[in-house]
Amino acid sequence: MSFGYNINIPFSTHNPSNDQPLMEENFNTINSWVAIDHVGFNNAAGGQHEQVTFNDVTTQVAPTNPTSILYTANDAFGNAQLNFLNAQNLANVVGAAGSILTFAGVIFKWNTNVGALDNNAISFAVPFPNNCYAVVANAVNTVTSQNAIVIVGAITRTSFTPRILTAAGTPISGTINWIAIGN
Repeated sequence: MSFGYNINIPFSTHNPSNDQPLMEENFNTINSWVAIDHVGFNNAAGGQHEQVTFNDVTTQVAPTNPTSILYTANDAFGNAQLNFLNAQNLANVVGAAGSILTFAGVIFKWNTNVGALDNNAISFAVPFPNNCYAVVANAVNTVTSQNAIVIVGAITRTSFTPRILTAAGTPISGTINWIAIGN
């Protein structure tokens, strides 16, 4: 959908009677443009969204201003997906450690801790603003050869405390992967 719009109308040195048809075109364009996904003018619900229509986006573009964007893109199966991206997410969603804020306000954090000590707190690089609701952890590398299990205890907005035990219940140290969910 495309709309014509006349830039710099009215212009300071122009005769207003000459610019009047172009000004009318601009005002009509604004009315048509606003009414696409909104309740139009001269209506008690005017200005509210009726729906939101997005253009298809095939690649993520780093948001600049504002710092967050809501967009749609097709998934691998061709289904349209609603996505939220903010500039902070781009910096944090890299590698084996990171954090992401979803548009619903849920925050996911993850990391690998090499040499995690049994029953010693692991601090989040950046604490959750409000709460951490769950942490899931698993043993990796040499710890798994001992049939180790990881039990997560003491969860706070700033840290969690893993218990790393052999199958026989003996505390050990080792590498763990974890993911935490909060807000």
